[in-house]
Amino acid sequence: MTHSAKDVARYILGYFSDRGSPISNLQLQKLLYFCWIDHFNRTGEHLFEDPFVAWALGPVVVSVYREYCSYSGSPIFAGSCPLPEGLDKVAMDACLGKYEGWSGYRLVEASHRKGGAWDAVYGALGKGAVIDAKLIERLECRRVG
Repeated sequence: MTHSAKDVARYILGYFSDRGSPISNLQLQKLLYFCWIDHFNRTGEHLFEDPFVAWALGPVVVSVYREYCSYSGSPIFAGSCPLPEGLDKVAMDACLGKYEGWSGYRLVEASHRKGGAWDAVYGALGKGAVIDAKLIERLECRRVG
């Protein structure tokens, strides 16, 4: 079962706001990417079908970017938002917890991993190219379940 990237983004924003450490749109974009990978590793399913595109600072879901771009680099304070139905809260929170306290710069570096999906697409096709989900699966995911 896949979900809307915007619904997942709202949950992520609420998660960090509730902990007193709201995140920027840049951080949100990278966390969506890492949550997508984590979810696929655990379930073999896509967390959402909205595509990632390769931008200079890493993978971006354009619809989510547009939703929060007015914040620029500022923290986005959001209220709690329920996790989309059917998702494992414990697993999602564990994934997000791994990145708690990571700066935008550190998240960008992680998403720019040499040999990763962003690196392959951005290097070959440049800014704005879609990062195919199958490429993310092949280059980023290590199915564990």
